[in-house]
Amino acid sequence: MLLSGILSIIQTIFLPGCIIAGLFNIKNTSFIQKWIYVFALSLFFNYALVTVLTLLGIYKALSIYTIFSLEVIIFIYLLWTKRFQINLSINFRETVNNFFPFLNLLSGTDKVLIITVSIVVLFYFSLFIANLGTIFYFVDTVNNIHWNTWAMDFANNSLPKLSSHFPQLIPANWSLSYVMIGMTNVHFFPKSFMPLFFLSNLLMFLDLGISKKNNVYFIALIVYGLFAPIIYSLVFIADGNGDLPVSFFAFLSFYVYLKSSKERFVLNEYLLIFLFASTAAGTKLAGFYVFLLMSLLCLYQLIKNIKSFNAKSLFGVLLFVIGVLTINLFWYLLKPETMAGGLDQPEYLVRGYFNILMNALHLLYFNLGLPVIVFLLITIIFSFFEKKSRYITLLFVLPPIVLWMFKYSSDFRNLSFVVPFLSYVSAFGLVKILQVVKGNNSAFLLSVKTQANNSTNRNLLKAFVSLTISISFFFLINTNTFYQFLYSTYSFINKYYFLSNRIIYFIDYTFFIHVDYYQKVFA
Repeated sequence: MLLSGILSIIQTIFLPGCIIAGLFNIKNTSFIQKWIYVFALSLFFNYALVTVLTLLGIYKALSIYTIFSLEVIIFIYLLWTKRFQINLSINFRETVNNFFPFLNLLSGTDKVLIITVSIVVLFYFSLFIANLGTIFYFVDTVNNIHWNTWAMDFANNSLPKLSSHFPQLIPANWSLSYVMIGMTNVHFFPKSFMPLFFLSNLLMFLDLGISKKNNVYFIALIVYGLFAPIIYSLVFIADGNGDLPVSFFAFLSFYVYLKSSKERFVLNEYLLIFLFASTAAGTKLAGFYVFLLMSLLCLYQLIKNIKSFNAKSLFGVLLFVIGVLTINLFWYLLKPETMAGGLDQPEYLVRGYFNILMNALHLLYFNLGLPVIVFLLITIIFSFFEKKSRYITLLFVLPPIVLWMFKYSSDFRNLSFVVPFLSYVSAFGLVKILQVVKGNNSAFLLSVKTQANNSTNRNLLKAFVSLTISISFFFLINTNTFYQFLYSTYSFINKYYFLSNRIIYFIDYTFFIHVDYYQKVFA
């Protein structure tokens, strides 16, 4: 079972994406961009594969293992011909030796910023590790008519019958584990990769900061990482839901646009934008908003550069669009009335626009807290004074928030796809405030000195001391005393910050699961 489970994870998040990237020569400019593409393309491919095999009535272990074997052969061929290159080796000593001299090259402010970014990324990578071997706790996942049930329907070679207005990308990918291990009651394999959606959003901010050498993206990363446990909870980020995946694909389409060439039109870049935006719609209905906006952007660029295409190229684009839409909008086409009904659910709201608005504000207040609301409100206002964030605020932040307030404020999670964009514009707003305070409009760029203090022995000493301290803290954190401290802290925050009004999404309504996660991550 363990081997089958590991193979299922390889199929879910790795192998198909590598093959697609290699066969279609998908360009990337960084290590992070490459593996995020692999992750996203794998999920898209598996969604198509599972749906087609289920429709044909042959979604069984034999079919999947046959396809998996073919993929391995193709993957080896791509490696052999160097159409896809993989290098997962990490020289720990070299990494440590280079990190401290790099910090020495930075100014005091940049040094604090980079250390904070490193801690935030490390924290959520640790969440991925801590989540391994756990089971689903989220009510909408373990409920008899929700996410995991749909995955089990797929695994039983039938389309989900009670899927309501939810697209099925996530359940389809979960079902691969159930089919390959031959059991539907072992949940820790499909749950294991769920923290990667949030971590990938962080890494996209990190990659933008590195590639553009602009601190505003690092600030956005910190805002997103620090506010996430407040907006959601640590357990929710690692559990089975469609809210973090839809935010990942929505922000990924925007990330591809930011990384795209601005000097010339590159068709493949906009095809990827369209693909990932439509995959957001194929993940959850909320993703349809970003899909519409990014589709209009892609259409505008296509029309603007139409003269550079011949009839063959246009026909290829048309086939690509039809294929992608057929896959990602399959459930929209299969059940149009049900999917359209998901856009309007007045039964979940109170009556009267004033009461609806008050309920939405109440939900924001008790899920974010007044300090976070004030911070976001002020930074959003100042984001209008920055060109790079102004239109993002006007298109990707404010309209969805207003729409949520009056249409979908039955649940705060319906705003999830906005959160990465909110962090993005908030960072630009914060930088603008700092510029006003400092009295200049200079770019907030990462400044690196030309001289380095590359004392290897000193860096090795730092590494040794850090390792010794870390091991000591590891044993300290795993004690019952520290657990009680975490529990008291979590209880205090819930009582006095959230005023005991925070929505509980889990089958265990105590604080134990949440504190367990924090203890594991810190350890």
